[in-house]
Amino acid sequence: MVHNVAVLDLPPGPVRLAREERRELRRLAAEGRPHPDPQVRRRAVAWARHPAPEPGRIAGVAAFGLAGVGVVAAGVWFGAGQDFVVFGLPMVLLTAAQLAGPNVAAIHRVNLAALLAEARVPAAPLEVAGVRPPLKRNAAAYAAFALCGIAAAATGLYLVTAACLAVPLANRYWPRLRPDHPRMPLRLDADGLHMPANDLHVPWTDVTAVDLIPAGGDAHLIGVAWRRAAKDFTLALDPRDYSIEDVVLTSRAWRREATA
Repeated sequence: MVHNVAVLDLPPGPVRLAREERRELRRLAAEGRPHPDPQVRRRAVAWARHPAPEPGRIAGVAAFGLAGVGVVAAGVWFGAGQDFVVFGLPMVLLTAAQLAGPNVAAIHRVNLAALLAEARVPAAPLEVAGVRPPLKRNAAAYAAFALCGIAAAATGLYLVTAACLAVPLANRYWPRLRPDHPRMPLRLDADGLHMPANDLHVPWTDVTAVDLIPAGGDAHLIGVAWRRAAKDFTLALDPRDYSIEDVVLTSRAWRREATA
């Protein structure tokens, strides 16, 4: 799905924020507040989706990761399995975590919510198809886990090998295997919200509001909540894959028509 940048007027291309700007945005987001300047809000949302590379951070992660690889290699070469577990494994796994990028979900959510509060679109049918995130997005982190697994196997630490393989696989596939996991496509039309794969239908007359909420488990996920008197329906989406603004604004447009 193409993001509706015309509605939000986001700056195109990779966005770079100064360290002071990032610090201020994090402080405000921790308090649940967007930046008071609408232009900075737009830059914050665009940065969260497409940040410009930070040479200093890349160099730091690379140096830390290479040090971890060196300890792992020494453990394999000298058969020092205990040293590998104590030093090499945490260093490589911390590098894998850093490769996922900084946690930008809170900054993204509060500033996007403020922008959406001022925007409207006409009610029109919308279908959101399933998207498989590109493998290259997490390829470096998967490679780090694979390295840990290979090194652990070489030193006879087979339980560690199993863990190094299980963690990335579970992170990628376990949510999709849960029976209550929402499955695309998502359809929005005059009759309500539909998710045929989950046999879900929510009429707009049952919806009291459509909000953005925190979504745990990922540094980028943002939750969309369709508020209901009985039980809210929530969906965690990655703004790099899905146009959250289209989903929220279209839902609000259909709700306004249904309750007018």
